[in-house]
Amino acid sequence: MKKRGSKDKIESKLNRILKLESEELKELKQSKEEPESSKKKISSKELEKLREDAKRDLGVHPLKYVTERDIGKGLVGAFAAVVSHFVFLEGVHVGEKLSDAWIILLYLTSLLLGAIMLYVVGFRTREDKTIFYFIPIRLFVIYFVALGATVLVLVLYQQFLDLHTLFKQVGALSIPAMLGASIADLLGKEE
Repeated sequence: MKKRGSKDKIESKLNRILKLESEELKELKQSKEEPESSKKKISSKELEKLREDAKRDLGVHPLKYVTERDIGKGLVGAFAAVVSHFVFLEGVHVGEKLSDAWIILLYLTSLLLGAIMLYVVGFRTREDKTIFYFIPIRLFVIYFVALGATVLVLVLYQQFLDLHTLFKQVGALSIPAMLGASIADLLGKEE
């Protein structure tokens, strides 16, 4: 897809065309009053060339472009959708059998994995060190969104018996949920 710069380029060309047309209109009015104007005359060929450039830039629809990034995002999404079904079913059953200490360890592990993914993939190459103050905020937002989505799915499918079972099932599913939320966050970034 085209970036914002191409839209600005088109807008600047259109603004230039409008400016040239208004100058030409002023010259026509002045030529009626005065025989010769001291301003630079704009040729109609130049004006026509600018119009053609603007039409060419506007003519191609951005949805006609399919990039490697689009294919990659589609593959990741399809893989995540297919695998998540089996992870969900197995996570619900495994979560019921694990001890509370193990479930708490899974919660902490998912938080740690999210932090590693945000740092290594998203923010490691940043030179601006003030961004590191916002990583914990971003991490906890993504973490609680992942856990909230897991709870929502479990509630919608009525897969829990009581709050303790829900706590265990969410813990068992927290790692794949956090990885999915982190990947979605990182894929959504502009290059």
